[in-house]
Amino acid sequence: MPTNHHRPDPTAVPSAPAGPLHPAGLPLPAEPSGPAWEGPRNAELRPLSGALREHLPEFTPTCRRLVEAGDDDPGDPVLLMELADFIGARLVVQDAGRRTLERALGVIEGFVDSLGDDEDGRELVGAAFFDSLSPESRRLLAPWLGPQSMEVLEALEASLM
Repeated sequence: MPTNHHRPDPTAVPSAPAGPLHPAGLPLPAEPSGPAWEGPRNAELRPLSGALREHLPEFTPTCRRLVEAGDDDPGDPVLLMELADFIGARLVVQDAGRRTLERALGVIEGFVDSLGDDEDGRELVGAAFFDSLSPESRRLLAPWLGPQSMEVLEALEASLM
């Protein structure tokens, strides 16, 4: 089968985000990227190219490869196909991460629930689990928590004030 030099390996999957996972509706953390791409001749960018360069720096490595392979102008159809691949790969990672996060927090909720009125056990969950997370991560997790876990988190945060 001939290789299309305008498209990167479709089996390549990006690594999971390094930061905390986010509830649905929040954007994924940005990937590290360098300065906006520049082709060898850096002709005036068309609207799609310019918008990608300005608003999606994470797409820069892909655009650089496309510019090199496409004689400085990969064309809007190729950019759109690559952008679809870029978004699709991130949706897969986000969905898998969300399911894992839901299961992990379900374990915490079940554990806290099993503790009943054991205040020492609940404090242990607060200190060993929730306090190990950054304040920002705790804020992002709050909408995902069950009522028992939320009580433990609120007690921890009240004790930190």
